[in-house]
Amino acid sequence: MLDWAGENSPADRALFNMGLIYAHGANPNRDPRKSMEYFYRVAEEFPQNPLAEESKAWISLLQKSLSLTKDVVDLTQENVVLIQEKEALIKGKEALIQENARLSQKAERHRLQEETALSARDHFQRAKNFFEQGNFEGALEENQKVLSTSGKYTLKDQALF
Repeated sequence: MLDWAGENSPADRALFNMGLIYAHGANPNRDPRKSMEYFYRVAEEFPQNPLAEESKAWISLLQKSLSLTKDVVDLTQENVVLIQEKEALIKGKEALIQENARLSQKAERHRLQEETALSARDHFQRAKNFFEQGNFEGALEENQKVLSTSGKYTLKDQALF
């Protein structure tokens, strides 16, 4: 599609969809960095296109997700060091259990934040589709669902707009 369309539509949609494919959680080849590359291309090559703003939102979401993932990896590495130290001293089993629980809670919060963000994204996309179809009641209802999601990584500002 990209070779055929060149710098014209539907290249914008093809790039955006490729970004979505690499961002999708069910994709076994999920690659947030590759996804961001496609979203950056949409934003840079098609700045006037409505998909540019959506791409920027996706870039922000993916950057936050990568940052959270890095935090979990860093905390996991810290935990490994603690485990080695505690095993060498045979003391502090309780501290080790607490650290594992903290990591599990952080991982669970991360998972819930991703689920919330994806749920909000799905409701937001449905709202946009309803709006484009002239189903304003449906769009309003889906935007209200976005607003009811918890967490700070949602599309609430766009839903309000």
